[in-house]
Amino acid sequence: MSSFPMLPIEGLAVAGRFLGHLSHSLSSMQDNDDVGASKRYHQWDGKNTADLRHFVKYVTDDRKKSMIKSVIQTLNSYP
Repeated sequence: MSSFPMLPIEGLAVAGRFLGHLSHSLSSMQDNDDVGASKRYHQWDGKNTADLRHFVKYVTDDRKKSMIKSVIQTLNSYP
């Protein structure tokens, strides 16, 4: 997705639904050795978005940096 300059909103919606279903499925799995990875901390998990703010300083493009900060702030303003 990152190689496309513009994505249709439908594609983003499909990706969002898929990731939501995946997150829900992983969080509802029973604890055992086979699914331990689903319970570990993952930086890319949407609920850990705030932790990504430490990496924003490495983005050199000011437009992208501003957009990233906005997304992080928006996602972390929800309960």
